[in-house]
Amino acid sequence: MNEAIDILTFLGIPGDKINRYEVVDNETTMVIRIELKDIRHYCPICGHTDIKIKGYYETTIRHSIISFKKIIVIVKNRRFVCSKCGKTFKQGFLLAEKGSTISIATKGLILDDLKTKKTILEIARERNVSATTVRKILDTAVLYQQQLPFPEVICIDEFCYKHSATKEGKYPAVISNPFTGDIIDIVYSRWKKILIDYFNKVKIKDRTNVKYFISDMNDTYRDIKRIFFKDAIHIIDRFHLIKAFNESITKIRTRILKQEIYYKDEEYRFLKKNWKIFLMNREKAEKKEFINTYGIKVSLTVKIDLCIRKYPELFYAYWTKQEFLQETKKLMLYTKAEKIVDFYINKLEKNQIEEMRAIGTTFKNWRFQIINGLIRNPYKRRLTNAIAESNNNYIQTLIDSSYGLPVFERMRKRVLYINRNRKK
Repeated sequence: MNEAIDILTFLGIPGDKINRYEVVDNETTMVIRIELKDIRHYCPICGHTDIKIKGYYETTIRHSIISFKKIIVIVKNRRFVCSKCGKTFKQGFLLAEKGSTISIATKGLILDDLKTKKTILEIARERNVSATTVRKILDTAVLYQQQLPFPEVICIDEFCYKHSATKEGKYPAVISNPFTGDIIDIVYSRWKKILIDYFNKVKIKDRTNVKYFISDMNDTYRDIKRIFFKDAIHIIDRFHLIKAFNESITKIRTRILKQEIYYKDEEYRFLKKNWKIFLMNREKAEKKEFINTYGIKVSLTVKIDLCIRKYPELFYAYWTKQEFLQETKKLMLYTKAEKIVDFYINKLEKNQIEEMRAIGTTFKNWRFQIINGLIRNPYKRRLTNAIAESNNNYIQTLIDSSYGLPVFERMRKRVLYINRNRKK
């Protein structure tokens, strides 16, 4: 009896409610047959205590505390009848929820597994249940997750979902809280029509609660902000401005390399091979060293300058970006930010370099949103889309490590469940 009680205790089965037991154990399966004690109950309908046994029934429960072995618990239970009202009822047993053949403990383990990067099939194999069971447990868990309200600051961004079966579903939109990292929701597509359908279903009080709306320079997001978040301040964060400069520098560098046919010296090879270095913040580059051809250590910035001085267009683009970084390093008053943005609009729009003119046009088209991203705000911090980028990267990692998560709704539920239950 003590050995059995130890087994039952290990498995989380309440031994004090057991009358008899039988354990059949082999290499792959442990079958535990249990007969419950005859504990009389009162009628749950009328409360009368004069109840009688009407019959017996067996319940089979899968119990996967030991992942490498199937554990099956067969419970012999009683059915009672009330002598007063005539209603029948079953003797309760807390190993599994009513109507379920999976133990509560097993469900808990599966929910823990779902917080990891394991696939549905991997979890099913480890817990000795079907993949359908795992999916149902996930569906139920997400169903009962409280819908997150829209905070005062939201950011919206998209990620590439290459496993989408449709064209519109290739770029789902992620709505996040930039302060907490919470993913509010994942929308099937960034397409304007789909986003409009989604936000039409969001409560008006949630939408009016939003004071700041952060996005990249996507016209669809501008329209969504205008339609649904009229009173919110639209912010294009500094990251996207730097990204625009980086893209232009890369285009100029690539164009120069294609044009340089004959004179492919050391600087040319460095320019071709080490493209990321030319996108680096100057302050960061100054802290790094480079070993030149002669084995002498020099500052990385010296090497950068040696390369770009040969190419006036690249020189101009590189230093324009560095100057912009320095001038917008700290949050500023509206008038100061407005002056800086207008300066760069005038400077770049008139430039002879095509890629620089493109940045000037971008700055002009998003002038107010860019200024909003550079000024001081009540939160005394820069409001950015960084958390959205971070969430997107994590989502992509999860998808890749989970063999694609090819069904959007399943992917959405899995991501939301992990995000809502992560340690903060």
